[in-house]
Amino acid sequence: MGWGERTVPGQRVWRDLAEWWDATPAAQSNPYLNSKILDLLTDAYLPDDSALDVHLLLRDGEPVAALPLYRKGGGPPRSISGDLMAPLDVIMSEGEEVAERVAEWLDSLPVAHFYHVDESSTVAREYLSRRNRWVLRKVVTSPYIPLDRGMDGVYSVLSSKSVSTLRRKRRRLQEQGELRFVDHVGSAEVPAVVEAGLDLEAAGWKGQKGDAIRQRPRWERFYRALAEVAEENGWLRLSVLYLDDRMIAFEYDLAYGGRRHLKITAYDEDPELAKYSPGTLLLESVLDQSCRDGFTTYECGYGEAVWKDRWAPNHRYLYDISIYGSSLQGRILRRLQRGKVKDLETERERARVLRPDAPGKDRDVPPAEAS
Repeated sequence: MGWGERTVPGQRVWRDLAEWWDATPAAQSNPYLNSKILDLLTDAYLPDDSALDVHLLLRDGEPVAALPLYRKGGGPPRSISGDLMAPLDVIMSEGEEVAERVAEWLDSLPVAHFYHVDESSTVAREYLSRRNRWVLRKVVTSPYIPLDRGMDGVYSVLSSKSVSTLRRKRRRLQEQGELRFVDHVGSAEVPAVVEAGLDLEAAGWKGQKGDAIRQRPRWERFYRALAEVAEENGWLRLSVLYLDDRMIAFEYDLAYGGRRHLKITAYDEDPELAKYSPGTLLLESVLDQSCRDGFTTYECGYGEAVWKDRWAPNHRYLYDISIYGSSLQGRILRRLQRGKVKDLETERERARVLRPDAPGKDRDVPPAEAS
């Protein structure tokens, strides 16, 4: 039968293809590409499935690659990411022949917009050889902390003053009551702990800025549903630091593909507690447990923050890319685009610059090496 293509409109075909879909390298490493989580993402961002198109590349009638896209307001197809900025990519089987076909297949699309694709992704790699037509829209960083050297490696990027300050704050906080770290709560406690963690986040600076999960109904529905699915599949990590029975810091993480992915973090901003940096102490405990559990990296999530700049020396780059294909329609659409072409290296450097107003400035972070 050979090679073929098919577009399936209005159907979540990943459900029927779940056995193949979830075994692909992309779905094994990226939680948002897992069929169960992709379902939740689609629930969050598509008003209904009629806007959904799943493009399939077939070999002898069987799928070897898939690309879920949707049309927003009748516009060009785009990846299902929304303001959660989920880094989606092509689902594909392994093999050089498949990779070559996928490259041609992507370039046959007249136009498509991808958001926050990882620099190692298929779309990002193909962009490098098609910069004359494909357009780079934006670059953001996604810092991560390597865990292969254990806590010695984690501490190596901090100043000696920062490490000693952390230890002193932990000792002083222990003098205030029983300090207890829970790496993951029991299944029966998950709903209540998610509730308390979201309350804690909304009570702090994120709530004051209007950025708390509680203030974004779509996000709240997604993360509540994700907690349920992730707990069922062993991916959820709800970590809490308690002082006696009081939650003073909270983390909502996913353990997936050998990595630990931070999704939500919050801490008690009561001045009498905040001076001990409870969020940073929880992070330290989570990193120590993650090293013990054999995770390769702790993924801090995209975007800037002071604590990431101090703890996470390594960055992945995420690209927003528009594909304009090799067809006549694609070339015409590309010619209609205006504006200066962005240079990849310049944008990568710019993405790493910490803005003066970056989140976390003077909040719950250990001091840098200073006087």
